Amino acid sequence: MKTIAVAISVASLLAIQCPPNPAPVPPDVVDAAPTPIPDAAPSPPAVDAGTTACDRGCSNLARLGCAEGNAQCPATCTHVVAAKLTPIDPACWASAASKTAARSCKGLERGCP
Repeated sequence: MKTIAVAISVASLLAIQCPPNPAPVPPDVVDAAPTPIPDAAPSPPAVDAGTTACDRGCSNLARLGCAEGNAQCPATCTHVVAAKLTPIDPACWASAASKTAARSCKGLERGCP
Protein backbone atom coordinates (compact mmCIF):
# COMPACT_ATOMS: atom_id res chain seq x y z
CA MET A 1 0.00 0.00 0.00
CA LYS A 2 2.87 2.31 0.82
CA THR A 3 4.30 1.69 -2.62
CA ILE A 4 1.06 2.74 -4.29
CA ALA A 5 0.84 5.86 -2.13
CA VAL A 6 4.45 6.80 -2.97
CA ALA A 7 3.84 6.15 -6.67
CA ILE A 8 0.73 8.32 -6.63
CA SER A 9 2.62 11.09 -4.81
CA VAL A 10 5.49 10.99 -7.31
CA ALA A 11 3.07 10.90 -10.24
CA SER A 12 1.15 13.88 -8.89
CA LEU A 13 4.39 15.84 -8.39
CA LEU A 14 5.40 15.11 -11.95
CA ALA A 15 2.01 16.21 -13.22
CA ILE A 16 2.23 19.61 -11.51
CA GLN A 17 3.58 22.17 -13.93
CA CYS A 18 5.74 24.95 -12.65
CA PRO A 19 4.64 28.41 -13.65
CA PRO A 20 6.73 30.00 -16.39
CA ASN A 21 9.56 32.27 -15.39
CA PRO A 22 8.45 35.89 -15.16
CA ALA A 23 9.54 38.20 -17.94
CA PRO A 24 12.84 39.94 -17.19
CA VAL A 25 12.44 43.39 -15.72
CA PRO A 26 13.98 46.02 -18.00
CA PRO A 27 16.69 48.15 -16.41
CA ASP A 28 15.59 51.36 -14.83
CA VAL A 29 15.85 54.27 -17.24
CA VAL A 30 17.85 56.17 -14.65
CA ASP A 31 20.37 53.33 -14.43
CA ALA A 32 20.77 52.98 -18.18
CA ALA A 33 23.65 54.88 -19.72
CA PRO A 34 22.76 56.85 -22.85
CA THR A 35 24.07 55.53 -26.13
CA PRO A 36 26.88 57.82 -27.24
CA ILE A 37 26.42 59.49 -30.59
CA PRO A 38 29.77 60.23 -32.20
CA ASP A 39 30.42 63.81 -33.24
CA ALA A 40 26.93 64.91 -32.27
CA ALA A 41 26.09 68.35 -31.01
CA PRO A 42 23.11 69.86 -29.25
CA SER A 43 20.54 71.66 -31.33
CA PRO A 44 21.66 75.00 -32.75
CA PRO A 45 21.22 77.99 -30.46
CA ALA A 46 18.42 80.47 -30.97
CA VAL A 47 19.44 83.20 -33.38
CA ASP A 48 19.40 86.77 -32.14
CA ALA A 49 18.28 89.10 -34.94
CA GLY A 50 20.80 91.74 -33.77
CA THR A 51 23.89 89.57 -34.30
CA THR A 52 25.97 89.25 -37.45
CA ALA A 53 26.58 86.09 -39.44
CA CYS A 54 30.10 86.01 -37.98
CA ASP A 55 28.73 86.28 -34.41
CA ARG A 56 26.29 83.42 -35.01
CA GLY A 57 28.86 81.28 -36.83
CA CYS A 58 31.56 81.79 -34.19
CA SER A 59 29.09 81.13 -31.38
CA ASN A 60 28.10 77.84 -32.99
CA LEU A 61 31.73 76.85 -33.54
CA ALA A 62 32.39 77.46 -29.83
CA ARG A 63 29.31 75.41 -28.92
CA LEU A 64 30.57 72.55 -31.11
CA GLY A 65 33.93 72.68 -29.33
CA CYS A 66 35.92 73.95 -32.32
CA ALA A 67 39.09 75.83 -31.40
CA GLU A 68 38.24 78.37 -34.10
CA GLY A 69 35.23 79.51 -32.08
CA ASN A 70 37.45 81.46 -29.69
CA ALA A 71 37.04 85.05 -28.44
CA GLN A 72 38.82 86.53 -31.48
CA CYS A 73 36.63 84.68 -33.98
CA PRO A 74 33.89 87.31 -34.51
CA ALA A 75 36.36 90.16 -35.11
CA THR A 76 38.61 88.04 -37.35
CA CYS A 77 35.64 86.72 -39.31
CA THR A 78 34.19 90.20 -39.78
CA HIS A 79 37.58 91.49 -41.00
CA VAL A 80 38.09 88.58 -43.43
CA VAL A 81 34.58 89.02 -44.86
CA ALA A 82 34.88 92.81 -45.19
CA ALA A 83 38.34 92.70 -46.75
CA LYS A 84 37.44 89.68 -48.92
CA LEU A 85 40.75 88.08 -47.93
CA THR A 86 39.59 84.52 -48.49
CA PRO A 87 36.21 82.89 -49.06
CA ILE A 88 34.57 81.90 -45.77
CA ASP A 89 30.99 80.99 -44.99
CA PRO A 90 29.95 82.01 -41.45
CA ALA A 91 26.30 81.20 -42.27
CA CYS A 92 27.37 77.59 -42.86
CA TRP A 93 29.30 77.64 -39.56
CA ALA A 94 26.14 78.84 -37.80
CA SER A 95 24.00 76.02 -39.19
CA ALA A 96 26.52 73.20 -38.68
CA ALA A 97 25.14 70.55 -36.34
CA SER A 98 28.47 68.74 -35.80
CA LYS A 99 32.20 69.22 -36.18
CA THR A 100 32.08 67.14 -39.34
CA ALA A 101 29.44 69.46 -40.80
CA ALA A 102 31.48 72.51 -39.77
CA ARG A 103 34.57 71.14 -41.54
CA SER A 104 32.56 71.04 -44.78
CA CYS A 105 32.06 74.85 -44.62
CA LYS A 106 34.30 77.28 -46.49
CA GLY A 107 37.10 78.47 -44.27
CA LEU A 108 37.10 75.43 -41.97
CA GLU A 109 38.14 72.63 -44.30
CA ARG A 110 41.22 71.85 -42.18
CA GLY A 111 39.91 73.18 -38.87
CA CYS A 112 37.54 72.31 -36.07
CA PRO A 113 39.46 69.32 -34.68
